[in-house]
Amino acid sequence: MDVLTGGGPYGSTDVLVYYIYELAFVNFRIDRAAAVGMMFFGALMLFTAVTMKWSNNKVNYDA
Repeated sequence: MDVLTGGGPYGSTDVLVYYIYELAFVNFRIDRAAAVGMMFFGALMLFTAVTMKWSNNKVNYDA
């Protein structure tokens, strides 16, 4: 988002992955970047599990 808006007013257009990148490689806060990254990973896993449970599509590979 930095390319399009330059971060927007006070970073309002920044996304979470870019925030993790800034923490790790710009501010050198590897510990916080790892923690935020693990929380993001957990949220993605939870979202994936809920989506898979909700969709309940059965796949049949019989020819």
